Amino acid sequence: LQLTVERTSKQKYFKQAVGHLLEARMQLALSGLKEDVDQLYADVQALNERDPMSEAAAEGVFYLARFAHTKARLVGHSNPVWFENFSRWAREFSDRFPQQEQRAISLLFGAGRSCEMHSAVSVDETAASRLMAEAELCYRTLAHQFGNTSQGREATAVLRRMSLPGRTISQFAGPTLSGKYVDCENFRNLVTVIYFWDSRNTEFQQNMLPLLRQADEVSSNRLQFVGVNLDEDESLAREFHEHEGLPGEQIFFSKETQRSWNSPLIRFWGVSRCPSVWFIDREGTVRAVDVGASQLVAEMRKLFP
Repeated sequence: LQLTVERTSKQKYFKQAVGHLLEARMQLALSGLKEDVDQLYADVQALNERDPMSEAAAEGVFYLARFAHTKARLVGHSNPVWFENFSRWAREFSDRFPQQEQRAISLLFGAGRSCEMHSAVSVDETAASRLMAEAELCYRTLAHQFGNTSQGREATAVLRRMSLPGRTISQFAGPTLSGKYVDCENFRNLVTVIYFWDSRNTEFQQNMLPLLRQADEVSSNRLQFVGVNLDEDESLAREFHEHEGLPGEQIFFSKETQRSWNSPLIRFWGVSRCPSVWFIDREGTVRAVDVGASQLVAEMRKLFP
């Protein structure tokens, strides 16, 4: 580094050396020793102080985002602040170095999705709220700065879903396995439960489906159910539906290119979690989205005070 930093003809080697140094610092920092973590941050600070807009400074911020992401994967369930750190470094990288488009997109989408998914399973309401706020910031940055990319368009769809609570449901319709057609214009007078499922999902089979059946049994005709199937194989979807007797009509698109995660409903609303449930009240207003099995009963009770 000392031999190459000030020599214009040797900048290629300086950049390579910076990359090797940061990789080594990150691996040492992951060992958990405070002095190694401090040294990683000190080296990145030194690169920023030398030239905050340089490729070396960008490499430093990129490695801090990588470090936070790795820590989140390792200890995020017990220490969710690492997901927040990942989000913040991802957004700083994209704000300062948008010319490194692929890296910026990858960091923003990864941080947004990580925060969103961990928020959905967190039992700490405060932590869940903070993580969802971070996820929304990442998605908004991605949609604003890189809206013409596939990830930017997906972020726009996710934001569309996130903004649903409190709004009247619209643009939600599709053909069903029984040959009928479900349209959200009919989501009135009864509370509507929309649930996303696939036949091989053990979380749906073991945890969510029993609760949906129980709700159907005790609802006294105050609920209507609409399933959205994410199977690729129509025969699997039909067999499971017939064998298990799922409540309500089951939306399934006949075109193979519109099945599973390519479903028009999944893509338009940026659905990222299966199984999950949405609740729409008697007036057609969305009350909750992305409800998991662990929150299902509590969220349903809010609709019947």
